[in-house]
Amino acid sequence: MDEQGSREASGELRAGLAIVVAMVAGVFALRLMIWKPFELARHGFFRDDTLFYAMLSRNFSELGFLTFDGSMPTSGVQPLWMGILIAADRFFGGTDPLLTTAHLSWGCFVAFAFAGTWLVARGTTREAITRAAVFAAIVPLNFWFQSWTLQGIETPLLLLSFALLAIALDDADRRTSGGPGGTPPSLGRILLLALLCTACFFARTDQFWVWGVVLAWLVVRRGLRFGGIVAFGALSATLIVPYLVNNWITHGSPVPISGRVKRFYMESALPTFGSWLGSEEWHGPFTAFAEAVPFGGEIPAFVTIPLAAALLAWFFVRVWRGLRRGEGAAGLPTSLILLGAAAALHLGFMLVFYRELRPRTSYYFAGTVLVVAWSLAWGAPRIVERAQARGRRVGAAVLGVWVLASAVAAWQAPEPSRFWSAGIDMAAAIDSLPPAASVGAIYPGALAYFSSRPVTSLDGIVGSQRYLEESVRTGNQIEALLARPNPYLAIYLDAPPERFFAAGPPPTRRWSRFFEPLFYEYRNCPMQVIARRPDDDAGKHWYLVRLDFGAGDACRQRSS
Repeated sequence: MDEQGSREASGELRAGLAIVVAMVAGVFALRLMIWKPFELARHGFFRDDTLFYAMLSRNFSELGFLTFDGSMPTSGVQPLWMGILIAADRFFGGTDPLLTTAHLSWGCFVAFAFAGTWLVARGTTREAITRAAVFAAIVPLNFWFQSWTLQGIETPLLLLSFALLAIALDDADRRTSGGPGGTPPSLGRILLLALLCTACFFARTDQFWVWGVVLAWLVVRRGLRFGGIVAFGALSATLIVPYLVNNWITHGSPVPISGRVKRFYMESALPTFGSWLGSEEWHGPFTAFAEAVPFGGEIPAFVTIPLAAALLAWFFVRVWRGLRRGEGAAGLPTSLILLGAAAALHLGFMLVFYRELRPRTSYYFAGTVLVVAWSLAWGAPRIVERAQARGRRVGAAVLGVWVLASAVAAWQAPEPSRFWSAGIDMAAAIDSLPPAASVGAIYPGALAYFSSRPVTSLDGIVGSQRYLEESVRTGNQIEALLARPNPYLAIYLDAPPERFFAAGPPPTRRWSRFFEPLFYEYRNCPMQVIARRPDDDAGKHWYLVRLDFGAGDACRQRSS
């Protein structure tokens, strides 16, 4: 056994490990393939963004441009995921876009599970098995990681893009490892790197650091001709520049509208560095790690943040050593060193410049969690070698129990989500409105998708540049709705409107509740509650309110 364990892992072993992990990961997430979209939504398997993508895909097939409400163009998407959904809708015409979204999410995650396991299942046979087992337990066979990343948005696609790029990087690195006498990567491999770096950017546009880090690595590689670097940049520019130019011309900025709107709300609610630091707006990178463990969302921030920061510091120190002295000093392959450097730059950029990083945005950092998990798996064989036989058995048992617990959690019957169930029921109430009604909403995903009426997203996250300038920046989101015929507002509140108004000005708890002080300004205006969902007396509710006043009505009392 020792002799077999010390042999180099064969391709058959690596493929076998990757196939097993991918198959089990697919079984864990099988609900996405066998449940109906209505059931998935009612049980909270989606985010509001998921319904945005599905609505945009549906409207694009009918209208030929990206629009949520059928009239307002938008750029508030991650382009590769949006493009794949549109292409799938064209290919599988007539399929429910939300069903397509669920199936593609599952497919991307299963493919990622295979590629991610293939990446780490290297070294001797024993090392390959150890690395694959640790990685599988931390990421693809971790129910809590799955539930965080498999929500019908771009995250599984980003993870897959990272895995494929890492495999291509290590392949290219092996072909230049001989120094000046080594054979440089072929033009085909350089173009593949450019394509995969571009895919990472299009999967999440804030991941442009990946492209920059790989380009810098190519520049300093010995044995690589200048023409290869030019080819890398030329292919990337050919794909990326048209997207940026189109955004600039059509939507006023190369940056998607969603990020600009969120940042505006955040800066309006938290105008100073002190107010930002005292809020949850920077917790997202750290709570990302808590999301991968049971009850992670309930762990206090004063516990989560120091532990996650310590783990990141350990990882980034290893990456720095690798950048300065080579992969031997870091104990990591080149792919993880480069992706780790990109993760560090991405983290710094998001904390310093973007800054809208509340815990709900932790999925922005799924790539960082992945690279750290890979590094832990890569270093696991050293720990196993130093451990006594009893310690090895305990470690194997812990991994087995963890995966078993994940399997049990994955197949427990979940309770329906109150928020999502109420939103779907409110969609039916919207359908009963007069034909000429104009509906605007906050968190409008389920309301729009499960009703047959156009619903305008009043927050502007999937709005237009014009709406950002004329309505969001001026605080006139409800005024824009009032300018339409027969306006109705769907709003999610802690209490009925009359009690909400009687309680006095709502506190600014976080920017994502911006609509509460905005709605409060209309406390003296005539309005009527048409429907409430759920129709009970407990907790929060969706309210459908008929606005019986016009734009610019003197009844509005603006906050100072």
